[in-house]
Amino acid sequence: MFEELPLKQRLISESERLLQMYHHQQLSLTDIAEKYGCTRQYIQMIFKELGIDRRPRLLALRSKPRRHKNKHGFTEDDDQYIRLNYTIKNDAEIALYLNKPVKAVTYRRLVNLKCRKTARRNFTKVENRFIINNYKKLSDGAIARALNRSLVSVAHHRNRVLHRVKRATRKRVGGDNEFTLGNLASAVHERMTGFMNQSKFSDDINRVDPAHLYGQDLNVSKENAENI
Repeated sequence: MFEELPLKQRLISESERLLQMYHHQQLSLTDIAEKYGCTRQYIQMIFKELGIDRRPRLLALRSKPRRHKNKHGFTEDDDQYIRLNYTIKNDAEIALYLNKPVKAVTYRRLVNLKCRKTARRNFTKVENRFIINNYKKLSDGAIARALNRSLVSVAHHRNRVLHRVKRATRKRVGGDNEFTLGNLASAVHERMTGFMNQSKFSDDINRVDPAHLYGQDLNVSKENAENI
């Protein structure tokens, strides 16, 4: 009776077949491991022992979407529905209609169908002028809808590129800093900021080491803190 060879000897004896599957059929190490009923790491060890060259990483990444299994059973009709509706509906609405997980719809749209919601493009001079003329009157969301852009891209472009900040920050005076330093140890943040008409974020930024400013330790009495 024919006795089956151990897995390692079998793989080594079928080195030509392994080479054919990996380099010509473009199967991944995981696909080959499933055929032999072992792990990907074990196939990788056998490849190293046989001296089989691995595919360049860029080539492996390009072929990965073609090897991706359709685990959620997307049909041609499902794909067509995504193509027709991805610009007017979000992925959650499409997933609800197709009865699929939202993440699966997003992956299918981006990787398999190559359907991106917005094209990455530079802001034009007309768009820059529109933002500059309207950023004080309109919200970033309204500007994004008018320019067919994402909210994040509009906010980032307005702040970092055009240097148009929505909220003007009031410069602190000496008395504000003295009040913060004098009551840092015991006063509650919100009460200090309310007294000085400053935001909590502004107070965090301007709060510095007292010794750095005055070169001395500041001891705050309980009576001082209670009078705030």
